[in-house]
Amino acid sequence: MALGNVNPDGQCKSQVDFEADLTAIAHHTDARLVRTYSTCGNVSSILVAAHNTGFQVLLGLWPDQGGYDEEKTAVSQIQVSRYNDALYGITIGSEGLYRGTYSTVELQEWIADLQQTFPDVAIGTADVWNSWHNGSMDLIITGGVQLALINSFAYWDGVDISQSPMRLQVSVNDTVDHIRQVGNSSRPLHIMIGGKHSLYYPFSVAGPGIKADELRPTETGWPSDGGADWQHAQAGTANQETYWRTAVCPELARGVDVFWFEAFDERGKATERGNDARHWGAFTVDRWPKYHITC
Repeated sequence: MALGNVNPDGQCKSQVDFEADLTAIAHHTDARLVRTYSTCGNVSSILVAAHNTGFQVLLGLWPDQGGYDEEKTAVSQIQVSRYNDALYGITIGSEGLYRGTYSTVELQEWIADLQQTFPDVAIGTADVWNSWHNGSMDLIITGGVQLALINSFAYWDGVDISQSPMRLQVSVNDTVDHIRQVGNSSRPLHIMIGGKHSLYYPFSVAGPGIKADELRPTETGWPSDGGADWQHAQAGTANQETYWRTAVCPELARGVDVFWFEAFDERGKATERGNDARHWGAFTVDRWPKYHITC
């Protein structure tokens, strides 16, 4: 599950808040790994909460608008080794190449800096599948990044809900194909787009620059009631559940893990293209599931 770290009142979540979040997720889903996007001053809070509830955290740093140093400092101030059981890895940036908020050179420098600072922690970055596929991320692919997080949203591609499972598969196939072509075989790269098998290919995805032991779709989801339609993609809780059942559940049944965007609705999100950004959660802001979040 993708997990926000701000409460509905706009305040950064505390350890107690995170434990309530993770307890709700554990009660209603099979997820035991969550992904965040920025430190929000509560790095130790989420890691302690994860330890106490049996979760792991893929900790996100948000470097946009000159935020890298502050985000890195927030992590550096804690003893990362104390949280080995709870810290899955660290990612820097999310869709910044797509938005144009930083360059590949900047991103590569941040990744190298984090790898030097935290040598025992897997370091990665995330961007939309198009950025990985069209060559924009080639410097990152060949530069030694350890986790390649691929975001694929059939909704933002504007497809009808009936076409969304195929759209997810095609985007992943095309992206893995490109990474195989440009990857460096001497530096294994974990592409987070699936499970322990090659589920989108009839052959193993292990190859140049790719290690096939850990693959999961980084981020995918669909907005529920309250969201806005986008081209042929219609928001709504019924369609969100349909996407869960038809696009995600079949992959889970084959042993694939998926980061679902996102766990809880967030009232403070931006209202770009309507208010869809506030209504992507599988749970309400009060931690109530919108439907049966199991398969």
